[in-house]
Amino acid sequence: MAGLNITVPTNFTSVLKDLSFLKSSQQVNMAYRGLYGKDSATSLLNNVDNAVSKQITSVLTRTPEKLTFKKGLFSFVGPGADSVSATGIRAAVPVSYMIADGIPVSLAVSFRNITKVKEAFRRTYPIATFYYAQNGAELTSAPMLCIAAYIDDSNNHRICAWSGSIADAKDNLAEQCSVPVDFASGDIINAVVSRDAAGLVTLVVKAGNAEPLTAQFKFAKATNLAAETATEAAVTYGSMNSRTLTSGEIAIGEFWPRQVLTADEMKGEAELLYLRSISRI
Repeated sequence: MAGLNITVPTNFTSVLKDLSFLKSSQQVNMAYRGLYGKDSATSLLNNVDNAVSKQITSVLTRTPEKLTFKKGLFSFVGPGADSVSATGIRAAVPVSYMIADGIPVSLAVSFRNITKVKEAFRRTYPIATFYYAQNGAELTSAPMLCIAAYIDDSNNHRICAWSGSIADAKDNLAEQCSVPVDFASGDIINAVVSRDAAGLVTLVVKAGNAEPLTAQFKFAKATNLAAETATEAAVTYGSMNSRTLTSGEIAIGEFWPRQVLTADEMKGEAELLYLRSISRI
């Protein structure tokens, strides 16, 4: 799908309720879409029905006592510090389903009202995260890809992407793949990230009704370091167990386990995420 340019006034209160006729980028290769809110059972449904979606082995809550389900989204309270468990909603596929060479993958998220106080020596805090897991536990050496909140030393807010290991995330490289959007905004923010087999990462972010912004950076090629011990390739929407968030609200999560999206496809997806999220909230 080519880039989709849709303008909806910010004061537009009557929106389409059924957007099923709008097809997502690489719809046949999307494995998962979570449309969150109402209650836990509704939020754990996979709203994709195709051959790839059959690869999803589980959709579950992480630290459910810190989740609150509302109209069109869920809110979360993070662990408060590095913890054994993430906080949010998690979907997974078998590690064997991933492409081992470079581990190409794409994911997207709609969120708002992320809060975080900067930690000493850390600037990058994941909001939507792909990683390898062993029996449900996150592996720090995994070939991670995330959409993250970024806080510089002057407390300026951005949204960034990081590709690599969460254990040794390089904040200066994450900043190279970032856009000047305040993650704490009350507007719905729609972000899409994609990594190709060579390590090139593209990030597209649409804040409210603004035009999408794009950043791109070539990280080191993702390696299968954790593949021998990992049992699942997972994506979590919410706070990870390291570089945690304080709180936030998540409306939609999407996951393409093997697919590289073009920049135009990502811009189109960000526009669709915006329409879907504001039609539900």
